[in-house]
Amino acid sequence: MRSVIDFAELDLRGALDFAILIEEDAQLRYERLARVLGDDAGGAGDIFRMMIGTEARHRRDLVARRRALFGAAPARIEISVMDEGVEGPDVDDDELPRSAREALAMSAAAERRAYEFYEAALPSLRDPAAHAFFEGLMVEELEHEAVLLKELAELEARAPGDAAPPAPRPAPRPRESFPDRDALEAALPRFDAATRAVATSVIVRGMDEGEVATALGVSRRSVSRKLTRFLGIARQRVAIAAAAATLAGCAGNLRGAEAELRGTVLPDPPKVAAVGAVAAHVHGEKVEREDRSPVARRIRAEVARRMPGYDSSMHVRVARAVLDESRAARLDPLLVLAVIHVESSFDPDAFSQAGAVGLMQLLEPTLEKELKRAGLAAADPSDPVANVQAGVRYLRRLVRIFGALDVALMAYNAGPNRILGHLRNGEIPERFHEYPKRVNEELSRLRSVFADPAAATGIAPPAGDGAA
Repeated sequence: MRSVIDFAELDLRGALDFAILIEEDAQLRYERLARVLGDDAGGAGDIFRMMIGTEARHRRDLVARRRALFGAAPARIEISVMDEGVEGPDVDDDELPRSAREALAMSAAAERRAYEFYEAALPSLRDPAAHAFFEGLMVEELEHEAVLLKELAELEARAPGDAAPPAPRPAPRPRESFPDRDALEAALPRFDAATRAVATSVIVRGMDEGEVATALGVSRRSVSRKLTRFLGIARQRVAIAAAAATLAGCAGNLRGAEAELRGTVLPDPPKVAAVGAVAAHVHGEKVEREDRSPVARRIRAEVARRMPGYDSSMHVRVARAVLDESRAARLDPLLVLAVIHVESSFDPDAFSQAGAVGLMQLLEPTLEKELKRAGLAAADPSDPVANVQAGVRYLRRLVRIFGALDVALMAYNAGPNRILGHLRNGEIPERFHEYPKRVNEELSRLRSVFADPAAATGIAPPAGDGAA
């Protein structure tokens, strides 16, 4: 759901789009911090509320400049262009500033990071207009930092002793020896470039997280987050692969036992049936009756066509998950197929730059929360059935929150907080409408191919939907 920027190809229009998104991200982060801190007049919350207005003003100025130069031309850069925002604090809730002084220092540091980011990007820019624009942004960030530092100095002059003692920072992660280094290294190609860079540096080359952060020009917390995410997913996949190999061996033994029992002159029918059922379970075969309705057959055929590298039992499981979850959520099952098409092209191992995983490209926390809400067991994010179960329930929840399907789809793609922020401002920017447009185009294609199976299932799109 995120894009990677090639600054060598960035022109002035793209540079403006990029800068607008950076200011937007900063505003949303300050809104989150102000909301968490609450109404503490004169304290850190007030500083962040001031920064919300500042970032909103910067964004409006950039939007006006872009409109004057390029009119209503569509944005060239997708949402959430960076894993780490250039501006905005990078803290956990337990690291929040406890005074106005700390909040001012944090905000000034954010402006300095923005300056350093634009400075680092300058050598890559080939377009003269974009280069000059970034140079101007650097000057503005220095000016913003100077204003904040001035306010900080005035605050210290008024009340030199009012600062709270600094909050204790979490201890750095203890160094690991990575006895499973070979298996982790083998898993690296399945991850995005940023995660590969971090994991290779720490696990393969033995670098310290702080050294990696300095080399990559990001925060140490960013390195730690990426490494934690990589280790969690990679080790889970290694464990699943080992379990699958063990189960395959068990299945072979069970098939042999079943054949031996069936070859007996006087077999014990209950024993034969029990062994056969266990063997079927180990193989992932469906013991219960399959849904053989026309719609189910069409969906199963579509899943099989889009997932040719997987066996028929996987096709059946995914098709059943799509149909069962869409029925329960009262969503068109073809809408679910359309979302899967746009998100992952039906690749269960798809892994985005942002860490979204699987058929419906869910972040791990989102998947875990949805499964927990539904009373389902935790699962590997790349497990196709669990991913569909969580993804459809998440989409349905967004439909209930936002009312209109198109807006819910924007929230699914961009994040509900971002879309809520735009709704509060009265308008969702045009670039966010591209995602529901793509989903609706695929939905229309599927309905044409399926000869409107939604009518056959009795499942209608929810009221207020914007889908075609």
